[in-house]
Amino acid sequence: MKHHLYYFLILILIMITEPLYRERLFEYSLSYIKEIQTARTEFSTTFFVIVSKLGDGDLYLAIFLIIYACDKQARALSVMTFICSGSVIMTLTKIYYMEPRPYFVDDEINCLDKCSAEYGNPSGHSLFASYIFMLYREYMKDKPFSVFKALFFILSIVTIPLIGYSRIYVGAHTIN
Repeated sequence: MKHHLYYFLILILIMITEPLYRERLFEYSLSYIKEIQTARTEFSTTFFVIVSKLGDGDLYLAIFLIIYACDKQARALSVMTFICSGSVIMTLTKIYYMEPRPYFVDDEINCLDKCSAEYGNPSGHSLFASYIFMLYREYMKDKPFSVFKALFFILSIVTIPLIGYSRIYVGAHTIN
């Protein structure tokens, strides 16, 4: 329970300090995304579109259903509660920030994944990516060490920044 307090405090700290650099980082992001677009290759585009899809909420619903069907139902309920709580926080922070997506304000940005017409900050895909680590923590905490456990940990840690960057690469989000 104590770790939930830490996450909440980090969220509050980010929300308090973020206005100090928001506008400059948004403007920089627009030029950075245009740079990326000029350097896109077929391979990198395919790779980052696929990575971006790993942040779709439907994947986490499927994970919940698998845990529900194959494991403890109480654990599955805990996971779903966490995901729903995170979705509420995401929606409230999108309303708080009201930051447009890059392709809303710059016609030169070609977004490869127009996921929504809602505000862009924070990224729901990146938020769901962080759930991978939280799911790992919740699901693996009672398991003894194994190669699978270590690989899943590494995968969950690598996936979070990859999905975050993929959202910038496809032109759906800014850096902040």
